[in-house]
Amino acid sequence: MCCAYALHFPFVGSCSEFGSFRHQRVIDRTSANCPEALLIGGSVLENKEKAVKASPVTYVSVDDPPFLIMHGDKDDVVPFNQIVRLFEALKKVGVEVVFVKLKGAGHGGKGFSSPQVR
Repeated sequence: MCCAYALHFPFVGSCSEFGSFRHQRVIDRTSANCPEALLIGGSVLENKEKAVKASPVTYVSVDDPPFLIMHGDKDDVVPFNQIVRLFEALKKVGVEVVFVKLKGAGHGGKGFSSPQVR
């Protein structure tokens, strides 16, 4: 599986592709079992302060390193709008950021090894 991520660390990158991986699911972001809730220990709606602290957008600052964000527009794990918010926050403070929207790519798979990426 290949994934792309943009974290607030002096590191930005993407992991290696271990083969094509397709899954179709809809994640209820208000559920206590969604990835965000599992990260913060409870529902995002009931733990707004923890959710804000867990968000990379909270920690965006002018002294961040340059970012390369690559994200599939069909990602069913990380919502596309979350990546757009990170991109916009980085631009707003003047961080050098390149955002590549991978049309048709999900959370990994062939889209991350396409000619557009290479």
